[in-house]
Amino acid sequence: AGLDLAIVAGGPTLNETYQEAMKFPDVMTCGSAHDHAVKLGIKPTYHVECDPRAHKADNIDHADDRVQYLIGSGCHPVLLDKLERADVELWVLEVLRPAQCRRVAIREVPSQGR
Repeated sequence: AGLDLAIVAGGPTLNETYQEAMKFPDVMTCGSAHDHAVKLGIKPTYHVECDPRAHKADNIDHADDRVQYLIGSGCHPVLLDKLERADVELWVLEVLRPAQCRRVAIREVPSQGR
């Protein structure tokens, strides 16, 4: 059986659709949606960020203890500093050509308490 997950991204329609996201057992926010979703009463299970620009750290004013942050290795150190005490899973981003994909070994990183 599959699991239901609402994916919440930033944008003006979030103010109109946030109650639908609250019906899901798990919610994943992306990018600029984090703080706005929390202010609307959404309790994200996960937040994903992979943008390397420093200003993206402004999207998270306060890390939430209930959220597991899935952060790309290319994210700016300012964001990582902001999430220092949060539940963070750091994932490595690497751009590969199709021929290289067969040579990449993937290693699972154990969860930190979830």
